[in-house]
This record gives sequence, C-alpha cells and structure tokens, in this order.
Amino acid sequence: MTWIVAWTQTDGNRASALPGWLTPAAGGAILLGSIGTGIGLASSMHDETWWILLLNFLFWMGLAQGMLVWSAAFRTAQASWAAGPNRIGRSSLGFLAFSIPVFLLLWTGRAHWLTWVGHPLPEKAWWLNEPFFFGRNLAALVLIALASAAFVGAYRKAESLPESAKPAHHHRLNVLAIMLAVAYALTYSLFGFDLMMSLDPRWYSTLYGAYFFVSTLYMAMAAMILVAALVREPLGLEAHLGPRQFQDMANILLGFGIFTTGLFFAQFLTIWYGNLPEETSHLIPRLYQYPWRGVAWAVLFGAYLGPFALLQVPSQKANPNYVRWPALLVVCAMGLERWIMIVPSFTTERLAGLHPLALSSGLVFLGVFVLVVVRSLSQRPQVSEMDLELALPD
Repeated sequence: MTWIVAWTQTDGNRASALPGWLTPAAGGAILLGSIGTGIGLASSMHDETWWILLLNFLFWMGLAQGMLVWSAAFRTAQASWAAGPNRIGRSSLGFLAFSIPVFLLLWTGRAHWLTWVGHPLPEKAWWLNEPFFFGRNLAALVLIALASAAFVGAYRKAESLPESAKPAHHHRLNVLAIMLAVAYALTYSLFGFDLMMSLDPRWYSTLYGAYFFVSTLYMAMAAMILVAALVREPLGLEAHLGPRQFQDMANILLGFGIFTTGLFFAQFLTIWYGNLPEETSHLIPRLYQYPWRGVAWAVLFGAYLGPFALLQVPSQKANPNYVRWPALLVVCAMGLERWIMIVPSFTTERLAGLHPLALSSGLVFLGVFVLVVVRSLSQRPQVSEMDLELALPD
C-alpha cells in the first residue's frame, strides 16, 4: 500500500494527534474489501460486482479530485480566508494514483458494464468504439492527475523558497490553479458523458457533463467539511478552520446544492419545452417506476431539500459540530444518486448491487481514501505560507 500514499509522504515537523487506529483500520478495510470484491468477481454476482466497482470508482475518485479542485478554486479566487480548507483539499492527492489502476481493472471487465460493447450502435461507432473510448478516458485520468500533482507540488516547493522568489511563485501557483480548474471541467464532463451517460447508449443529454462535474464538486465540498470538522482539533488547526471558514464552506455547500438541483431540473424543462419524448426513456424508470422511485425520493430529500433546510440557520453554519451533519447527509445521498444514475442502466427490475460481495469494493475505496488523507495530514498538518500571505489586513 506504500505506493498509494507515495505522493503524500513528507518530512513534516509536527507529530500528528490523529487517532492511531485510523491507519490499521483503513488497512483492514482495504484487505477485507479486496477479498470480498475478488470473490464477487469470481462468483455468480460478477455483474453486480462490476457495476458497484464502477460506482465506487466514480464516487470516490470524484470526492478526491473535487477536494483538490476546490483548493485550486480558492487559490484562483485569491480567497484570503481559505488557508485551512486549502490544506484539507490538497490532502487527497494520493488517491489519484489509486484511481488509474482501478480504471485499468474496470477496463478488463468492460463487457459487464459497457452495454454498447456487446450491442454496438453503428451510428455512434465513431465515438463509442473501444480503442478511442479507452484512450481518451485514460489520457484524461493521467492529465488531471498530473495537473493535480503539479499544483500540490508547487505548494510543497514554496516551503523551501527564499522570500525574494515568492512573488513569482505566487503567479506560478495561480496559473497552475487555473489550469487544474479548466482541466477538471473538461475531463469530468468527459467522464460524465462516457462513464455514465454511455451506459444507456441510445439516450443522450447535452447537460449531463455539466451536471456530473458540478454535482461532484457539491459532494466534494461536503467531504471537505466533514474532514475539516474531524481533524481541526486533533491537528491544532482551529485558527485556520474556525467559525468563519465553516460558515463560508457551508454557504458554498448550500449554493452548489441549489446549483446542482437547478441543473437536474433543467433536464425536465428541456424535455418539456422542447417536446422531446425520446429523452424520457432514461428518467422514467428512475423517477416514476418502482422499485427505483423510492430511491429517487430519498435522493431528492437527502441530497437537495434536506441540506437546503438544514443550512437555513445562519448561526449554526459557523458551528463545525452542526454543519458536519448536513455535509454527511450530502455525501451519503450523493452516493445514492450515483447508484440510481448508474445501476438502472443495467436493470430496472430490481434494486441491484446490494449484495455484500458487490458492496465490498466500497470498503477498498473508503480505506484508501482514509489512508491517503490521514497520512497526508499527519505528515504535513500545517497550512501553507503561500495561502497565509493572501490574508487581508484587519
């Protein structure tokens, strides 16, 4: 597992106060989940195991990448309050090294989750063909990983720079942050179209790419709030993860919840005003027919209406012990959202993917995510001087 966290291994000068059991617990989850996933892939549950592996890949990779992109967004906006959130966002870099081999593994089982492989569509063969599909998505994964590594690497390099070199390095950080944000919008739009929308290859939506990368940022902000609320006291980061930071992050979470809901509702408006009945084939089984209808209602209240209501109390948005709960609700509900967007493309007759063997891959992703974040924050908990220098005078 050392290669997974190679990007997060540093020589930090402060001992971590995070619980010592987190690392062995994460390792145990990885081991147990790997065994369960291997059994699932070799058993009669192999189809569902591949489906949930794809779901976990998109969900957890999105969380990790979205946290990094929020760090880049704060840097691009020159957010003077965000030194603490910036540090939390950069802690997920090591997960991207794990996502690439997982994609390669998924590709070996593509016949189980890419429906157009066994039933090609001649009119879309120029885009939905195996060599081009594999090449462009692997290239996108490598591109966004390299852009993220360059951004985080520039922060680390800044620690050893003399004062005279820092103004130029601020400019370099700004350029890298903008490049990462643009690369994210392009690559995650592609992932939305290719790895989710193409699972139902006869259906299409021009909004799908934008919805995917915006909703990923939504759940990534929720994950950042959760991590920040859990580590601020053990790592002594209260000065940089205080009431103001949590209030601002909660406001961003609220805003992106509204934005994500708006993009989803825009699909209905497009179908209605444009009189496009052919575009309803994707939505009807998920939203109006059983058994998935109940899941759709759970997503509506868990991912959108519930957090919207909970974040209407201004005084509580600055309280990390309060705001962590709507954040946790968003993360869990967006997991359901990915489930209802992916699995009904394979079967609409039942709530597939709930077998323990199929679900066990989630333990692997959770374990790797915890391991990467804990190792990064344990080794280098301090915020960057490059972010502190953005602070405005009182």
